[in-house]
Amino acid sequence: MTTGLIGKTFRQLDDPMIRRVMWFSIAIAALVFALIWLGLSYLLDGQIATGYGWLDGVLNGLAQLLGAAAVLVLAWLLYPGLVGMFAGIFLEDVAAAVERRHYPDLPAARVQSVGEIIVIGLRFALVSVAVNLVALPVYLFVPAVNFLVFVLVNGWLLGRNFYEIVALRRLDPPTAKSVRRAGRLRVMAAGMATALMMAVPILNLIAPILATVLMVHVFQAMARPREIAGLDDKTLVFPNKIG
Repeated sequence: MTTGLIGKTFRQLDDPMIRRVMWFSIAIAALVFALIWLGLSYLLDGQIATGYGWLDGVLNGLAQLLGAAAVLVLAWLLYPGLVGMFAGIFLEDVAAAVERRHYPDLPAARVQSVGEIIVIGLRFALVSVAVNLVALPVYLFVPAVNFLVFVLVNGWLLGRNFYEIVALRRLDPPTAKSVRRAGRLRVMAAGMATALMMAVPILNLIAPILATVLMVHVFQAMARPREIAGLDDKTLVFPNKIG
């Protein structure tokens, strides 16, 4: 993955369609996190009663503070999975915008059913949450190594997820899987770049959009017969009909 692809990814943010999706995704993320925080605050409010008014106030205030911290930690850990639940629904427009600008000779993309999109998103969300919960002890108790593990684990997960979002617009599942296996290092590198973006506050709100833009370029670079031996270029990049 070159710096050229990264540059093309960020330059795409001036696209009106990308901007609309960007503000929508920021609003959705803010709403979800706000609802989680308010719900937890409601559950924790006044739960501690020692019989001493001043002490109750201090302890309940501390509980609220710890609850807010827990929300931040959970948001950081579960955000990749949350993205996976919604990504395929609104990132279709992002991928289409990238193709219009950089790959205008492509035919219409394969039509995916809502059910297919939902299944992909839910599968990713469940796997992401499960894997990150297994890795939680490392995140909490192994400084320095924890961030590396987070990037590697979520790089693998996010690379596969965003690859599927992009590739299944053009390929049937078996062919998409074959291309991914042949270019697994590129997919992993793009996934790790996405994990790094999701670890940065503010930037993580638009990381799904940037990841989709980047993966379109990575996929187009991968789907060439010179690099993917034995697969037909028309099947990969210019499918008119996938049966």
